[in-house]
Amino acid sequence: RVDLSNNLLLMLQDSSTTEYVPIDTVPIDNIGLFSYEGELSIDGPLALPMSGKTIVNMRIDYLPAQVYDLTLGSSPFITYDSFPIINYIYPYTNSSNWKKTFQITTIPKKVKLEMVDFATQNMVVSQEFVENREYLFNTNPSEALEQGEEYTAIQLDVLAREDYEFTYKLTDYADSPINNSIIWMHLGFMPKSESKFLNDRAIIEELEANPYYESLGTELISSIGPGEGPNKMFGKPLTYQTKDTTGYYGPYIWDYRVTDEFGEVTFDISFDNEYLSDFVKIFNSLSSIQSVDDLVMYLRVFSANFDRDAFKIENPEQYIGSKDGVIYGDSSSLDGYDFTEIKLQDATYIEGPLRMHKNNIAVGSSDYISYDLPNPDVDGPNPNYEDVQFTLYVTEADPIPLTVSETLESLTKIHSASELEPLPINILEDGYPYSVLFDVLDVSGNSKFPTELAIDPVYDGGTVTLAGDIMKSIVQDLPPGVNTINIQVIESDYYKFSPVLSIPLEIRPPNFTRFGQKNTEIDLIDPFVSAWGSSFSGETLMNFESNYPHLIGTLWVSPDFDGPVGQEERSIQDYIEINLEATIINSDGTINDPFPLREGIMLRPANHEGIMTFSIGLGPEDAFLMGQECVLSLSFDASYNEYDLKEQGRSAEIILLDLKFTENPSSNTPNELWSIYNGQFNDASGISVDEDISSVSTDTGVLV
Repeated sequence: RVDLSNNLLLMLQDSSTTEYVPIDTVPIDNIGLFSYEGELSIDGPLALPMSGKTIVNMRIDYLPAQVYDLTLGSSPFITYDSFPIINYIYPYTNSSNWKKTFQITTIPKKVKLEMVDFATQNMVVSQEFVENREYLFNTNPSEALEQGEEYTAIQLDVLAREDYEFTYKLTDYADSPINNSIIWMHLGFMPKSESKFLNDRAIIEELEANPYYESLGTELISSIGPGEGPNKMFGKPLTYQTKDTTGYYGPYIWDYRVTDEFGEVTFDISFDNEYLSDFVKIFNSLSSIQSVDDLVMYLRVFSANFDRDAFKIENPEQYIGSKDGVIYGDSSSLDGYDFTEIKLQDATYIEGPLRMHKNNIAVGSSDYISYDLPNPDVDGPNPNYEDVQFTLYVTEADPIPLTVSETLESLTKIHSASELEPLPINILEDGYPYSVLFDVLDVSGNSKFPTELAIDPVYDGGTVTLAGDIMKSIVQDLPPGVNTINIQVIESDYYKFSPVLSIPLEIRPPNFTRFGQKNTEIDLIDPFVSAWGSSFSGETLMNFESNYPHLIGTLWVSPDFDGPVGQEERSIQDYIEINLEATIINSDGTINDPFPLREGIMLRPANHEGIMTFSIGLGPEDAFLMGQECVLSLSFDASYNEYDLKEQGRSAEIILLDLKFTENPSSNTPNELWSIYNGQFNDASGISVDEDISSVSTDTGVLV
C-alpha cells in the first residue's frame, strides 16, 4: 500500500490503450517539495519504450480519483474514506485535477553503418554518411522517410555472374565496433526499378539527365514500401504484384547476420540469377532496358529492433526473385539471441541503387593452324578442300589487380588479353548460343573474310568449324605463307565481348618444304660432340650413330624356388653385379689398365626385374674405341648374397640370351658381325672370343 498523501504517482501512457498507468512513486517532503531520480533500465521501473528516437508521454498525479489497471482493463475508483479498510485517514480531499503531463524523449545509443572491404573486389562503391537526411523536393511525408535522421547513402556497381562478399561495419559515433548486433540486408527489384530509379519528371540541366528519386524504396503512386509497418525503412520487405497482375515478386536477398567483435558482418552474394527474364516477368516488357547494364536493383541494409516472427517471408517460392534467392524464413535460428542491447541501440541504415554490368571473359585456342592445300596433280583439277575445325576455350576472367582503385570506367571497359586472368569457369556450359566474329587477315593486314560463326560446345570448350567450300574461298584470296585469323567472342546477355584472339594461319602448298629452320647444332666446348654434331627434327633429338659396331647383350638371372614349404623362393636377394670393362692393347704390345664401359649394374632374378638389354656403341657416340685393338670383358659378381648362396649350397644362374656385335643397329638394315647365339665362340670379322670352360655351358644356344 502507498500513502498517496505523501507520494505522487509517476504515470506512463500505455501505447496500446493510450491510458496512463502508474510505474513508480515520487516522495513529497515536509514542505511540499519533491524530486525524482531513477535509472533508465529495461528491468527497472523506468523501462521506457525505445525504438529509435521515441517520444514518451508521462504524467504525475496527486490523490487521483481513478487509476487504470492493465490487468482489469478498466479504471477503478480509489478508496480514500474507509478507515477500517485502509487503516489510514487522508487529510485532503482527492481530485482528478491534480496532475501534470510532460514528455520524455528517449535517444538510444547512436550508431552508424558503412560498407567495408570492397577495394579488392571487382566493384565500385560510392558511399557517404549523412547525419541529417534532407528531402529537397519531396514534401509527401509518406515518401520522406527518416527525414532528419542519419543514414549512409550508397551507390554500387557490380558485375553479373560474379561472386562477392558484402561486408558491413556497425560502429558508434566514436568508431568503436558494436558486437553481437543484428544487421539485415534487403536486395532486389522494386517498383521504381522499371525506370532505373530515375525521375523522368525532373532533369539536371547541366548534365541533361534525369536525377534519381529522392525516395528510392517507395512505390510511386501509393508510397508504400520499402518495408512493412509504421517505420517502413526498418520493416520486412514488401512483395509486389507484377505489372500484368499474374504473379508477385519479392527480394533476391532478405537475410541477417550477427556482428563479430569488429562490428562486421559478411554476406556472400552470387549475382548468377536470370535477372533479364525476371525483369520481363515483373514489368512485362524490356522496353526500358537494352541489356543487363541497364538493370538497377535496390539495396537496403539496416540495424534496428525487430519482431523475429514478423520478419519472416512466408512461402518465398511463390515470388519471382525470392524463389531463387536467400530468404529469411526460420525464426528459430534466433533462439537464444539476447535482444537487450539492440533495444537500447539507435536504428540506422544504408540505402541506395545497385547497378549491374556485364562480366569479363577470356578466350584461348591453339598456337597456330596449318592448312595443306590439295594437290591438283593427285586430287584432280577440281579437288575437295578439307574442313578446318579448331577448339576455343571461353572462360570467365578477372582483371589483373592494379595499384589504383577500381573505377566505373575500368569496371565496364573491354580489357585486352594481357589485362585479364582466365578463371576455370567454362561459360559455354550455360546454354547460351555463343558465336564469334571471325576474320582472316593477309600478310599486309587486310581483312579478307569477315563473318560470324557459331560455337558448338564440347566437353571442356567449344569448336568453330570452317567448311571446305569456305576454306576454298578463303585460301584463293591468300598467298601461301603465314596469314592471321582474328577471333572475338560476341557479347551475350551477361558477358562482354572477349579480347581479340589472333591465331597464325599457315597455308602450305603441295610438296611443301620448310627452309630456314636450324637442324644442326655444333658444340664448341666438347670436341667429341663438335666433331660429329647433333641433329634435331623440330625439338626432337636425332640420335647420332656412327658406322662402328655396337656391343648388344641380353641376359637375365634365373629365380630359385627350391626352398622349403612356405619359403620356396630363395633368390629374392640374389643381386648380381654386372660389369663391362675394356682393355686397350697398344701398337707396341703394351697393355693399358682396364677401364669400365658399364659398371655396378645390379640385377635381380627375372621374376622381379625381368630381362635386361644393354647396348654400347664402340665408336665416337659412346666408348670412342675407333681404331683400337681392345679386349672386352663381361663379368658377373654374386658377392652381394654370397653368404646365403654358401649356406644354402646353391649357385646363382645367369643366362646370357645373346651377345652380339652389330653395325647400324637402329637402321632398317643392321649388319650383324658376330653373335654368341649363332656363332658361339668362333672368331668372326676380326673378333676373337675366349671362354672359361669351367663356368660356361652352351648346350642350348645360350650361355649359362
